[in-house]
Amino acid sequence: MNVVSRDIVPISDGYLVVAQYEKPDSSYPSSNSTTDVWLLKLDNSGNVLWGKFFGGSSGDGPSRLVASSDGYFYIINATSSEDGDVTYDPYPESIDFWIIKIDSVGNKIWDKMVGGSCREYVMDGVATSDGGVVAMGFTCSADGDVTYNYGGFDIWAFKLDSTGNKKWNFTLGSSGLEIGYSVLQTSDGGYLLCGMGMINTDGNIECVPHSDRYEGLLVKLDSNGVMQWQRCYGGSEDDGIKTLCEINDGYILVGITASDDGDMAGAGYHYGLDHIGNKTYDIWISRVDLYGNIIWQKCFGGSGYDSPNRILKTGNNLFIFGITSSFDGDVSGNHSLSVYYDEIWVLKVSSSGTLLWQRCIGGKASEYISSGVVQKSDSTWVVAASAQGTSTGDIICGPPLGETDYYIWAFEFADTNLYASTQHPETIHVTVKPNPAGQWAVFDYTLPGNTGAAVLTIQDALGRKIEAFVLTGQKGQKLWNTNGFPDGIYFYSLRAGTYIKTDKLLIRK
Repeated sequence: MNVVSRDIVPISDGYLVVAQYEKPDSSYPSSNSTTDVWLLKLDNSGNVLWGKFFGGSSGDGPSRLVASSDGYFYIINATSSEDGDVTYDPYPESIDFWIIKIDSVGNKIWDKMVGGSCREYVMDGVATSDGGVVAMGFTCSADGDVTYNYGGFDIWAFKLDSTGNKKWNFTLGSSGLEIGYSVLQTSDGGYLLCGMGMINTDGNIECVPHSDRYEGLLVKLDSNGVMQWQRCYGGSEDDGIKTLCEINDGYILVGITASDDGDMAGAGYHYGLDHIGNKTYDIWISRVDLYGNIIWQKCFGGSGYDSPNRILKTGNNLFIFGITSSFDGDVSGNHSLSVYYDEIWVLKVSSSGTLLWQRCIGGKASEYISSGVVQKSDSTWVVAASAQGTSTGDIICGPPLGETDYYIWAFEFADTNLYASTQHPETIHVTVKPNPAGQWAVFDYTLPGNTGAAVLTIQDALGRKIEAFVLTGQKGQKLWNTNGFPDGIYFYSLRAGTYIKTDKLLIRK
């Protein structure tokens, strides 16, 4: 049985979490299991207080859980069911968007099926400022609630008001393949949609693609769902936009890229190949103006696959939550057994695109984060993720040894650098010289008061711990004899209590 966490929202006395729950059907092999929407209530310490299921006899799965301005919540789902909690399905024998409005104790207020006679795959949604909801994804329908289809799958979005009445729908597409990933309501009352596509020069896509691979897509709508402008971003390899946020004078786009040319030229792509020779993805971050023109862009990642799912803005900094299978480049501290597993990866990036810190969170098997992040304070977050396998690494809970299915993993973590700077006049500090180092490396450190001993850990490029030193006193030096260690990139981290500082060291003899 697999349980995949999708989203989390805060409420007055805890959190609501929505997940996709696999329910084995006794009349079929487990490979034919169907899924339900599972809503859970957690207290402020993460304990489960209750759970409720929504669904029918076929597959039902959520993508988002969002809080409405009228005190209710929307669960944004895809479903192929026509019974159970599905009040009415006007498009039988197809996959459609299914919107459920609930109260804080999980009572259904209303539900609405939206789509056509082909298939609709929901990816994201947002509660609007007027109490309604906009959901988006992609569709191959050309009837029902879908006004336009330009061939194959197109990006599609629609709006419902607070009582479930349909207000508008919008399609962006060509005769190629377009996939929608995320929607944002902007401060002017309009919307930004993003995604990726193997686009052709027809339909209502106006740009000329850089290649025949996936291109990043961005489109701005007004409050009535009318297109105002659109942009495409790409190079000679696959590119796409997966999430975004608004800043004072524009937007931050976060996606994936395997390109080092075209719009991604100079962004710093980290070259890598998978086991069949395909180029791997980096996380691509771009700041654009109010019309989508690129101001700056950066790539973060390693030689494995790196992909974002959520971005949150705090002050002048950006926090990107995603996954990685890399052990090198910008990635350090990956707990996974190999590149065939995914680890949760969190990045703190300045408003100018500088990587301030990164953290891998997980265990030896795979962990995955969808949209399930809420900000508890300026320095803490609560995460509802999915994890696989036994309790290892950061995971102190989990199924019995040998279990391989996914389960919900909820945890709270802190930006310890921000915590240190706001709680104490002194902060953790460590530098190394020379860098690159020859036969010796000298670490200078300063520790916050009242933390006791600290540990300086050194890892190789694959994230394997090769040295660990206990440090004492508030200030000092530690010499490391690098003889016996090959030339290359190493990572060092200094941990003292709740504080941690991580950086990179190059050995070149």
